[in-house]
Amino acid sequence: MAEEGLTTVALLRATDLGTLTNLGIQRGDADRIALSMWLHEMDLAQYGPELTGCGCSSLLDLLRVTDEELKAAGVRAIGHRRALLRALREDGELHALASNAALEAQRVAHSREPRLGRREPQPKKP
Repeated sequence: MAEEGLTTVALLRATDLGTLTNLGIQRGDADRIALSMWLHEMDLAQYGPELTGCGCSSLLDLLRVTDEELKAAGVRAIGHRRALLRALREDGELHALASNAALEAQRVAHSREPRLGRREPQPKKP
């Protein structure tokens, strides 16, 4: 009884990172689940352990990899590397996620900057 609608991957595919974190799943685990689901959809789930072992633990990490890095991570078949890179280039949802992550990083960095008038710079002692 393994109809597509009843598989774990099919159920996870219907969720997003926000839903996973709302369910109490840690952000890093949610990122790895999303990466695993994406690779499964590409029929390349066999590369998940190699990619995570090389430090690629999220879709955003995967978005930044090069052909050489994929090869070094164990994706030896050129067709698989090309398919991964093409899918990454063409995945508008993933690029939107990357844009949102960049905006959030800027917002966090900006919130950590000192506000005007808070403190005067102290002169350095000789």
